[in-house]
Amino acid sequence: VLGLLTVQTSRQVGFWLDCESLFSHALSVTDDNWMMHLNLGNCLSEKGRRADAAREYAEAVRIRPRLAAARNNYALELAALGRTDEAFAQYRAALSLEPDYADALIGLGLLLAEKRNARDAASLFRRVLVASPGRADAHRYLARLLDAEGKRFEALSHHREAARLESARRVTHAPRP
Repeated sequence: VLGLLTVQTSRQVGFWLDCESLFSHALSVTDDNWMMHLNLGNCLSEKGRRADAAREYAEAVRIRPRLAAARNNYALELAALGRTDEAFAQYRAALSLEPDYADALIGLGLLLAEKRNARDAASLFRRVLVASPGRADAHRYLARLLDAEGKRFEALSHHREAARLESARRVTHAPRP
């Protein structure tokens, strides 16, 4: 019996080697598993496999269209692949589901800034800061837009707040001696 269990365990361990094999195996033994598609997309994205990640996020969206996180992640990959019109649509869909979703607001803001629509981008970054004042990234992005508009004093206050927040984060996440 012990030998049989050892063989079975050895087989199963192969599926747990890394996130890609784990989630791919889970998808092979389940149907319409949006969570595994989302997790596999995250795994592939971390590996820099944007097109593969986008396909997994698209599948998660197909299965669970009202999941803002899947739409946001899909939009992020679409933007990275240069498919900006589709990315805009996914960010907007995510925000229609969760209007204060900070990551989607930032993603959409970055796309708008790329398209030289600084006013609307700044508006989105400000929305993030109302809902999540501790988002250093939103302060940084807003500061860059304000710098470009020549609003140095206002930009400086956002640069300083971003630095303060980042410093505080480093201190709270510092390894203990």
